[in-house]
Amino acid sequence: MKLEDQVCNLELSKRLKELGVKQDGCFAFYKTKSGSIFLNSVSAQNSSDCRATYDDGMADCPNIICFSFSVAELSEMLPCGVNTRRDRDDIPRWTCEGEETFCAKTEANAKAQLLIWLIEQGKVKP
Repeated sequence: MKLEDQVCNLELSKRLKELGVKQDGCFAFYKTKSGSIFLNSVSAQNSSDCRATYDDGMADCPNIICFSFSVAELSEMLPCGVNTRRDRDDIPRWTCEGEETFCAKTEANAKAQLLIWLIEQGKVKP
């Protein structure tokens, strides 16, 4: 399974950051000096010999844009009673049910959408 399918996307990650969700986790979106954006583990980027080859050649350690939360990390932030299921249809979707229902292509995105809604409604503190 691709890393992109296990964590929430850039748009949702940025929104969680704007809402004040603590920026701490295993994965983050990074931006290189040339403007390229990529997802990687935090430990890989924070290693002492942090250098990697990107489309713009060798680059110094890129800057973190925001953290991207995994299904497990998002589950810890959500209140008890949230159910997640994979819909049985032609399009892979996850439905995350709490007080509202949110559907997304990945479970992480469905949970991130629900968490954003709960924070915006004042039902959960970031």
